[in-house]
Amino acid sequence: MDEIILVGAGGHARVCIEVIEQGGQYKIAGLVEKNDTSGHNNLGYPIIGTDNDLANLRQKYEYALVTIGQVKSAATRVQLFDLLNDLEYKLPVIFSPDTLLVKIPFIPFMFSITSLVSISVNFTVSSKFFNVIP
Repeated sequence: MDEIILVGAGGHARVCIEVIEQGGQYKIAGLVEKNDTSGHNNLGYPIIGTDNDLANLRQKYEYALVTIGQVKSAATRVQLFDLLNDLEYKLPVIFSPDTLLVKIPFIPFMFSITSLVSISVNFTVSSKFFNVIP
């Protein structure tokens, strides 16, 4: 099973952890936080570094997911997405096994959908990040 690191360690990361655990496709190696929070964890997963460590962590981990929420602006999420892309992380599409997907178009970049969501025809993605939460 491929290991993945989560970039962000707050409330939205907890939602993403639940979806990743349900899907069983990735093993969560740990979380990366903006500030130094060594010694802490989130839902049992360790904080393995800060944003400044992402280049070094790339030597060990191939997959990453931005797991910070969006309150007023997506600017921080976009910056992290661009950084991870520049560092050549693979940014997977994450679906909950409880999601109903019907004839949706190809989703070319990082994307997460939580439990009990139904996505049907004429659905499109119009930004770099899209999280569907019921």
